[in-house]
Amino acid sequence: MLYFENGTFEKTYNDALFSLLNEDYLIGGDPQILYETNSIFQFDYTADAIKVVDNEFVVSYDYSEFMDDYETLVQKNIDYYTKYFLRNMQLQSVIMRLKNNRFSKQAILSLPKDITNHYPAEMYVSFRILNDMLHTIAHMRANNAYGETLVNMHIDCALANKVASALGIEHTTYTHVVDGYHVYHRDLTKVKNALFQCSNH
Repeated sequence: MLYFENGTFEKTYNDALFSLLNEDYLIGGDPQILYETNSIFQFDYTADAIKVVDNEFVVSYDYSEFMDDYETLVQKNIDYYTKYFLRNMQLQSVIMRLKNNRFSKQAILSLPKDITNHYPAEMYVSFRILNDMLHTIAHMRANNAYGETLVNMHIDCALANKVASALGIEHTTYTHVVDGYHVYHRDLTKVKNALFQCSNH
């Protein structure tokens, strides 16, 4: 299990990716996967790389330092989360639930299975108010450590920041739990290039 705390999102992302490649973690048997482990990331601050503005995700961040072909990856995730969290009013429902009951444990965003009963990578994002501060937990069934993790964290924090703002409270902790945190064989060269590039900054 990897556990990172109180670094920047970007440093934590790079450290976790480096650890996967250098510690030879492997808990799975999928032949497409090179390394895999369980993972928990916890932050005591939130990112603003992506924001929710007028019920749309707005990206103000350059991902080119961390991955190739990032435009496609970021847009794919933005479109997906927009469809299921913003356009179908799930986010507004979470906000109203917490406005009506600040002690609710059911302020949860969830993603549906597809028509083949395939579960989404992100199972849910849960919001709780404790000591008048918002705490967020994202639970991933699986997370591609090359690129996808950083984008997912930024999107989840955009959602959390929007909830906190609507409630007039501070968003304090964000926890990102991954059952299968992995790197694919196909991405090994890209991962090494990205880590080398980041280490030269």
